[in-house]
Amino acid sequence: MPGKYFNAYEDFFWEYTDNDTVISLGNGYTIVYVAELRQIITRMSHQGLPPLSALLLVLACINEKASSNLNWIRTYSKKGDYNLLYDERALDFLSTISSIDPIYKTGNGKQLLLNFIFNNCHGHLPLNRSVLIGEMCANKSYLLKTEQQPFDINVLQKAARVLSLLSAKYPSVKELEAQLSGLPSLDESLEIEVLDKDDFVNQLIEKPDTRKIGLLVNRISSGLHIPFNASDSSDQKIGGVSSITNKGNFDQLLLSEYANDDLTFLLRLANNEALFLSKESPPASSKKRRVLLIDVSILSWGVPKTVSFATLIGIAKHPKNNLETIAYTLGEEVSPVHLDTVKDLTNSLIHVDVNLSCANGLDTYFAEHHQSNDDVYYLGEKQSLLQPQMQVSLAEHTHKIKYWILNDDVGNIDVYKNLKKSKKHVQHMELPLKALWSQKIQLSPAREHNKNTSFYPILVTLPQNKFSIRSTSNGEIYMFTHERSLLRLHNKFSKYNEVGWEIVMENLPGNYKAFEIGKTTNGEIYFLSYVLQTRKVFIIKLSDRSQKVFSLPVIRGHNNYLWMFLNNKFYYQTPKGTYEVNPDTGITITDAMTRENFLSREKIVNELRPKSFGYGSTIKNLKAVGISNKGELVINSHKFVLNSRNHFKFNALGKDEVVLNAQRISENRFEFNNGVAVTINRNGFIRLSYPHDEFQDLFIPSTIDVSLGISTQKAFAGNQFYLNQLQVDIFIQNISTNKLGAIKAIKEITTYGLAEIKKMVDQNISFSLNCFMNIDESKKALGLLHSVGVTAEVQLKNNRNEELIIMSTIDFYELHVKPFCKAIE
Repeated sequence: MPGKYFNAYEDFFWEYTDNDTVISLGNGYTIVYVAELRQIITRMSHQGLPPLSALLLVLACINEKASSNLNWIRTYSKKGDYNLLYDERALDFLSTISSIDPIYKTGNGKQLLLNFIFNNCHGHLPLNRSVLIGEMCANKSYLLKTEQQPFDINVLQKAARVLSLLSAKYPSVKELEAQLSGLPSLDESLEIEVLDKDDFVNQLIEKPDTRKIGLLVNRISSGLHIPFNASDSSDQKIGGVSSITNKGNFDQLLLSEYANDDLTFLLRLANNEALFLSKESPPASSKKRRVLLIDVSILSWGVPKTVSFATLIGIAKHPKNNLETIAYTLGEEVSPVHLDTVKDLTNSLIHVDVNLSCANGLDTYFAEHHQSNDDVYYLGEKQSLLQPQMQVSLAEHTHKIKYWILNDDVGNIDVYKNLKKSKKHVQHMELPLKALWSQKIQLSPAREHNKNTSFYPILVTLPQNKFSIRSTSNGEIYMFTHERSLLRLHNKFSKYNEVGWEIVMENLPGNYKAFEIGKTTNGEIYFLSYVLQTRKVFIIKLSDRSQKVFSLPVIRGHNNYLWMFLNNKFYYQTPKGTYEVNPDTGITITDAMTRENFLSREKIVNELRPKSFGYGSTIKNLKAVGISNKGELVINSHKFVLNSRNHFKFNALGKDEVVLNAQRISENRFEFNNGVAVTINRNGFIRLSYPHDEFQDLFIPSTIDVSLGISTQKAFAGNQFYLNQLQVDIFIQNISTNKLGAIKAIKEITTYGLAEIKKMVDQNISFSLNCFMNIDESKKALGLLHSVGVTAEVQLKNNRNEELIIMSTIDFYELHVKPFCKAIE
């Protein structure tokens, strides 16, 4: 009977009150008026109604008394020998829903919220039954209340199951509101290429000689109003028919020519009388360059010269700059400025000239270095243009200079544009030099791209978005993330939801979309990252972190991210041909690869893409850190607990009071008064560090609402999804005369092809198999190799020499977590 849907139960969390016109909680607070409930159910009936108890729990947590109602529900849930919401995620969801934007708690917003979260929810009624109940509710003469039934725990647990699954689907208010509004999140809508400008600027700031320049770059590049990017005429599409001619290819013949008889047709062709369509030719490439000329004469010394060089870097390294940019210093002579490294820039800073103007240098540049398509920018001190000799030179060359960027010794910048052979003032800027140069800069501790990543004894989860996955020839799976980190699936034979990812390297160059991973025949693994804007190709050997940088030619309008690795080389396909990148020798053009090769690689890459991303939300930023009145670590709005099921989790803070707050030191670091530091790694974990050796550092995954693992450098407890097991490699020292047996053994141990193994064995030298094994697998491999006369040994792949001790969560909490938090208090 449809009427059973509205059954009330004895000793239940809700009941009919006020002559059956109100549904209230056991504490007397109103959940919803019956008349309003009729409307809600009528409007939800077309999609399948949820269990009534689940609906009422949500309604109780979005009305005016939401906070009090939620507290009462928490208390009621633990009543007697049963647990109403036996899965804590159900209470988590009620806490989440109570914090939603008030716009979704009244009127049409409330109805939208309910329809959205309960659409196709677990345990919903069949559509025909839902429609029937909706029609009954629309009939105001129908009484909803039925005779009270005996208490039934199954009804409560069914509602709890619905809310638990909703918690997994909408783990935070932010995600629920984002999906409810139908708008993509900011992270999904922006595609910002990560270039190496910030690295270069930070390197400038780190060095005393260039610190002042580095501190000005971002302010200037963000405020300067000049066209950083420029379209190239060769990028324009070919137009249509421009004229008719007597010459051309047969496929361009006018259709009317085929109307002639055969003899006439051939005669017209032979006598050049036949008419052809003449298509418009594409415009030729202009090969435009941006040339910046820096005045280093005596009037530009000091602050003006510093500002000019900061302006140069701000323009040259700007992410939207798509022109080839070159620079010169002008004095008595012309000297090129190189910006590839900080050392190159430092060498250019020593260029100075004792003359009052750079007129001779300006004449020399236009006589020997200038090209007709160059956009020329003059950077210098204002008064230097007033010198007589400079006036004579400018009279001849003013029309060739597109922009003047003039400054003075107090930080004023004025920009002039060449307009009809005269200078038009287009912008004025004032740099607060004293404030900029006195600020304290917190630099990232790991900026070099080839810096070794410290070993982390914890694995991380799959990111929610913005990453790419590639695999090597032997099946190892790597991921390059938006955080510019290279991760490796800890066990290549496991699924993404069965084991975590190990952080291999951090602070890498480039964008997560354009990368490739390759394993050579001798076992070396290479990481390739391609920066599309600058056409820079970075190749890093993972074994020693050595790095090489190559440059691809500029290919206008070509934005392909796909690379592939084959036969020890990387390949990249463009409309102008396929580029072959040898990690040792550099770039050449080849015809060895076909489009089918790239399509095959693209298919493999698509298959590596995960089908879902549902392993909880990850805390990316630290907003607040503290200790609660219960002695629990608080991160933002969550507390780290060992729950009743002995699982480590980040739960919603609720009403717990934070009694001790840490101070923000930098964007990703907080410190307590006693020196304990809490640092977040945006790849997915939080590190707690004690200033002395009394406690070991704690590593905690920053995933919320799921069971977690926790680790020190020596011990581990909790969810083994996060366990970073000790992994080793096999090093072949010597192969006996039984080469066939050695080949078979190595084939059984690894995924190498027979040809590759034979080549390694025939070289008769020691080599590494470059594979990842745990201790048990390595023992079996060594036994197999020794049985065929191969001398081999185990080599560590992680930066440690012993397995982590596996502890129970209770023991770990009592031995490590509790004393750590107690010491903070």
